[in-house]
Amino acid sequence: TAGGGYVEYLFTKKGQTKAQPKRSYVLLFKPFGWVVGSGYYR
Repeated sequence: TAGGGYVEYLFTKKGQTKAQPKRSYVLLFKPFGWVVGSGYYR
């Protein structure tokens, strides 16, 4: 989509040592030059 999209990656949860698959949606907020995102573990 214009200005945003899904990203899939590996990330280590707090308190763990093994990276887990995660999916996030990120969006560019142009007025402030911010990239805002939220994700969940799959």
